[in-house]
Amino acid sequence: MTKETKVQKLRKIIIVIFVFIIFGYGILTARDAIFGVNIKLDNIKKTTLVSKDPLYKISGYVNHAEELLLNGLPLSINEKGVFTEVVVLSPGYNKIALVAKNKFKKTHEVDLEIVLE
Repeated sequence: MTKETKVQKLRKIIIVIFVFIIFGYGILTARDAIFGVNIKLDNIKKTTLVSKDPLYKISGYVNHAEELLLNGLPLSINEKGVFTEVVVLSPGYNKIALVAKNKFKKTHEVDLEIVLE
């Protein structure tokens, strides 16, 4: 092998590594657009519930979200995407809407129906 071919191989390797780094960074920054936003609620398996307590705790995890709304009002989310909120239920039927939005304005909505006995 001549000295020039070793330099050419090294140059090709550096270019390939650089392309992979750029591609990986692009995927990492576009993950919000690719994967969207998702809400996962703790200890809630179905969307229609019955409660005897007028104070109902809603907690869970949201990923890739910039904003989380509970019945149109903003909820605070920590750095890991965890949220907790206590809502006051009215007697009878209550509808609670959780909406998460990412920076690309993609949304995920979870509607809960809670009956207070």
